Amino acid sequence: MSMNRVRNFATIKSAENSSLLRIPPSKHKELKNFSWEKVITEMMEHVPDVLDVLVAVGIPNVKAHEDSKKQIAPFCTAYGILMFTRWKELSLIQKMNSILLSTGHATERVSQ
Repeated sequence: MSMNRVRNFATIKSAENSSLLRIPPSKHKELKNFSWEKVITEMMEHVPDVLDVLVAVGIPNVKAHEDSKKQIAPFCTAYGILMFTRWKELSLIQKMNSILLSTGHATERVSQ
């Protein structure tokens, strides 16, 4: 696995268009165009090794899982969590989760 490739991608945090996960407040209206497929495409282009690891762990036998498209959101979420942990500016997934929770009228906090 090319960890240098992952580190290099993760260090490009200052450029506004460095990652799909980086969405400044001025572009929050663009969240309506959110697509899990765009996140997967970014992973395939910039950090395919990370995607390979997530797929190996999440779907050890792809042929046995014809519903592998259902795994896109969890893989993207895992990727978003990892990148957000490294740099808070890469917060697209967290913003989407906040929107979904508020829209769904979530009322209880489950962790502190």
